[in-house]
Amino acid sequence: MTRTLIAILSAFASATGDIVRLWPGVSPGEVPGEFGPEVTIDQRVYNVSVPTYETYLNKSGHGGGIVIAPGGGYKHLAIVKEGSDVAAWLNGLGFHAFVLKYRVPPRPPAEGMPVHWAPLEDAQRAMGMIRDSAAEYGLNSSRLGFMGFSAGSHLTAYISTNWQHRIYKPNTSADDKPCRPDFSVMNYPWEIVSQNLSVVAPELIDGVGPTQPPVFFSQAMDDPVAPCENSLVFMTQMKIKNAPLSELHLWPRGGHGYGLCTSNIDVCTWPQRAELWFRSNGWME
Repeated sequence: MTRTLIAILSAFASATGDIVRLWPGVSPGEVPGEFGPEVTIDQRVYNVSVPTYETYLNKSGHGGGIVIAPGGGYKHLAIVKEGSDVAAWLNGLGFHAFVLKYRVPPRPPAEGMPVHWAPLEDAQRAMGMIRDSAAEYGLNSSRLGFMGFSAGSHLTAYISTNWQHRIYKPNTSADDKPCRPDFSVMNYPWEIVSQNLSVVAPELIDGVGPTQPPVFFSQAMDDPVAPCENSLVFMTQMKIKNAPLSELHLWPRGGHGYGLCTSNIDVCTWPQRAELWFRSNGWME
């Protein structure tokens, strides 16, 4: 997708760019100064200790919304290519979009906490806060999805299978709101299966089943970073465990990190396929 087209689609958004902090004061489990100052280099954000979400509202749209989790291996965030650019596209489809700037790099292990606990806390908190502000945003809180790219897709799988209980101590009314996505999109998902590519990752497996949201998967078979078995094995386990009907697209070429690509190859049709999926499931009504 060209920058010109993204700019045109952005015109559909009637209120963009409000940045909302997720936590009052220090984020839970954070040690102030443990990581260096936040910096942005080549449109990648490093050392996030103050997580936020940025709003891209479309008040002339249909009221649905999607939280976007950029990728970056939990080391940085591709905040433009897999964040604001995606928000502009979603605004053009009538969605509100919320770009999540979650904590990176990985925090040290914490007793009694799951792996990558800080991003999961941020995702759970963001979903509750956005639903708590639904009236202000003009959001239909029963049509709020979650979309990720690469490590952001791991976070998407995480929030989709670990929504029953907050892993942090609730502290505001937002934490009383459900944090389960109504639907999920995983683009070139990373490390959602075991290292031998045979089973779903242990932090995700227990939540796979009928109560999880439906998922749209998109991944290339020549992905050198996140093998396509991530999507295949996860989708197969969903079928075995009677998860909601979902959609899987495996493309012969595309590699990793294609984002909203413009090349003349099949993988670059994934946004059109996703739009059809949104429409057919009633999330754009």
